[in-house]
Amino acid sequence: MLPELIELAGGAEHVVTIADFDGALEHGVRFSRGDAGRAVHVLAEIGELIESGRFSLPVAQTFPLAEVAEAHRVSEDGHVRGKPVLLVG
Repeated sequence: MLPELIELAGGAEHVVTIADFDGALEHGVRFSRGDAGRAVHVLAEIGELIESGRFSLPVAQTFPLAEVAEAHRVSEDGHVRGKPVLLVG
């Protein structure tokens, strides 16, 4: 799958994987555990806020996965209130 992503993104420098360490090495893409520079310790607190109903994130628009490029354009526009959401499956 990484070769297809590299082709779609226009080069290995535009791809990050959080799941395929060996593939990242093989194809020259960046691997991220997802925690670099982030406050991982607050995830439990956020989960509690969500479960209690004290935190919500407004959804601006949903997109089928095939329209990921359009979702990205909408996100970059900067005039969105809420988050664009990709629907997978």
